[in-house]
Amino acid sequence: MNKALFSKIVEENNQDARIGTTVEDIMKTREDFSKCSFSFGGREDNYVSHEWTKFALNLVTEIQWKDSFPAWLTRLARRDMG
Repeated sequence: MNKALFSKIVEENNQDARIGTTVEDIMKTREDFSKCSFSFGGREDNYVSHEWTKFALNLVTEIQWKDSFPAWLTRLARRDMG
């Protein structure tokens, strides 16, 4: 997870125009769980999260994957699992 994004999630601060929507989406999704916590780990600890964050921060339009999970993300997850 990007350190700036992590800080905004912990602060529950979605005022940053670049990542505000992402923080808002995370906070809404968090409500679906009875317990949810966040911790920061560098990219070497979770490469998938790092790449996913880079991808999300560069989006200029909303996207949805309704029928299939993106192949590039599946490959990263398999690599992360060893």
